[in-house]
Amino acid sequence: MAEENPFAPGSADQPASGAPPFANFGRYFGTGFQVYGQRWRDWIVPMLVAACVSVPAVACCYLPFFLVAGPLSCGQVS
Repeated sequence: MAEENPFAPGSADQPASGAPPFANFGRYFGTGFQVYGQRWRDWIVPMLVAACVSVPAVACCYLPFFLVAGPLSCGQVS
């Protein structure tokens, strides 16, 4: 059984005329998360690369500050 493509033209249910605004908001929101979860292979590598770049960058900038902040706050400056 083939899965329905949520991005196919005409696949979105149109709310009935006279329906309140955002009648299908929950369904659209849920479909977005469902597709996000199904296509995890597309975003996992960029997320890991971003983490591998940002963690050393943050450590490079903040680690010296944390090493100096302790002695400075205790008044142990030479």
